[in-house]
Amino acid sequence: MPRHRPSATREAHPAKAQQILGYHFHTPSTLCQALSADKALALHGDALIQQILVKEGLHRHASTRRINQVLKTASNAHLSRRGYSTGLAACIRVTPGQNGCPQPGPVADAMEAVLAAINEDSAENMGAVESVMKRLGIWWP
Repeated sequence: MPRHRPSATREAHPAKAQQILGYHFHTPSTLCQALSADKALALHGDALIQQILVKEGLHRHASTRRINQVLKTASNAHLSRRGYSTGLAACIRVTPGQNGCPQPGPVADAMEAVLAAINEDSAENMGAVESVMKRLGIWWP
């Protein structure tokens, strides 16, 4: 008789994620989608991060060189580090292929996706997105 192997899938934890983010979702299913590292939301989130950081740099009259330095805070490596250090990585849905632990790529994707989900949930309130970016450490020093 074949042995039953427990699934290594771990579901998302949206309530804990909302505490970490400091943002309450009106449509929790959008957050759950983001915590599954949805690629379409991640793509949108990546563009939002870039846009918001560049706009802030221009507002600060920063040089192009300085803006490009700050844009490194939007790198997948930095986003995944921030995901682990803020505890958001522990809220992400883990699939069997991840062996019970979210890998850096999906963590970075989820970070981007969460920001896109906030943008969508807040009716494109950039102030809400900026606030969460600051809270997650994806901001100007």
